[in-house]
Amino acid sequence: MPEPAVHAFAARHIWLAPHMRVCTLDALSILLDLRRGRYLGLGAEQSRHLSEWVQDWPSDEHASSPESPCDLPPAFVTRLLNRGVLTTEAPSQTNRVRLPAACHSLDTRDLSTELQVSPGRVASFVRAAASATLWLRCRSLQAIAAHLERVRGSRTRTRAEGASTSLNGQAAMFVSVATFDMLRPLAFTSRDRCLFDSLALMNLLHLDGLDARWVIGVKDRPFAAHAWVQQDDLVLNDLHEHVRRFTPILIV
Repeated sequence: MPEPAVHAFAARHIWLAPHMRVCTLDALSILLDLRRGRYLGLGAEQSRHLSEWVQDWPSDEHASSPESPCDLPPAFVTRLLNRGVLTTEAPSQTNRVRLPAACHSLDTRDLSTELQVSPGRVASFVRAAASATLWLRCRSLQAIAAHLERVRGSRTRTRAEGASTSLNGQAAMFVSVATFDMLRPLAFTSRDRCLFDSLALMNLLHLDGLDARWVIGVKDRPFAAHAWVQQDDLVLNDLHEHVRRFTPILIV
């Protein structure tokens, strides 16, 4: 592949590629490739180089300009450019979404024992689970994230035009998640299937006209990734004490 333009190096016009996400864990960094569904761990020295050269790198140590306009980046940065992990094209929009720290967990056990689930609600659950299965088989994480963003944007515009729901938003959320918790054992288990579980719940919430955030987080020592659904500081399908062990790398 051809080498990136020298003038991009001189001006440090380097960004993360649109399909990449990153989070920092102390001096280390984790990259998520949404196209391939793969993670890349970076050591302290590599992370430092990227914080100096990449414009939107999440670090306070970002260097605004090189000491010399002719300085060239380390070979590591050049390799990432050639592999498409980094780009010399400025992003059209920011990918960062801020989410409050998880402080509470939604407990639906009391409501689940009394909830009457109609055939229509069962059908919605089956549709939500089937869509999650199809997405994970046929779509990349990038395509899934883009779809969820479009759905959220469309619903936001509809509400701005005066649409309303029959139930209070918080109560509707509680009922929707309780329905999901009640029906989930009939179709699948959330054990070791957090990605599927979270997407199925997101689909059911969307069918009910509700919004939440789909989150993927990572941790090191040892490395692990986890997915969950969160609304503000409330975790909908996990314990907040558990998800706080993970640093969000993707928030949709």
